[in-house]
Amino acid sequence: MPCLTANGSFWTNRSTDLLTLRPEDDMRTNPRNRCIHAGYQSIGLFPVRSGREIIGLLQLNHHREGRFTQEQLVFYESLAQNIGLGLQRTMAEDALRESEERFRGLVEQAVDGIFLADAQGHYINANNSGAQMLGYTLEEIRKLSVTDVIFPEEVARMPKQMSNPLGDPPALPVRQQKFDRCGSP
Repeated sequence: MPCLTANGSFWTNRSTDLLTLRPEDDMRTNPRNRCIHAGYQSIGLFPVRSGREIIGLLQLNHHREGRFTQEQLVFYESLAQNIGLGLQRTMAEDALRESEERFRGLVEQAVDGIFLADAQGHYINANNSGAQMLGYTLEEIRKLSVTDVIFPEEVARMPKQMSNPLGDPPALPVRQQKFDRCGSP
């Protein structure tokens, strides 16, 4: 007779028994019995989860009776769980990639100069507006540090340490007087 495991998997080693159930005794919702009519006796349905959400189903069928043992059920539930973890990771990577592409597009299209520096103040990147504002190419900016383009009196007011103990960069003043490669403000 069919069984439900503690993890929510459905399995049976003799599916034709399901055809003898009265509708009120059948725990399945809207059974189509396609697998049974196709001759499958052993049927296993294992939920693929991402956290608590079911995102898929691992279905295994065999024409012979008695193909599932308790050890195999545990294995297939573990397999379904690992598939869920892999899908969850893939979905997270896709979401991160899409977010990075949107952020990159916003930065590249911005009319304001945007500069990214590491904790030591060395420029990692800038957008084209920032490069044009200072009269440098993007390659040249990556060879500079914040102190190379900010007036000395502004540098003296900057935090001594460019990052806090938690590793997050400090909020620097939005308006700093900068000079371009010719020394003009």
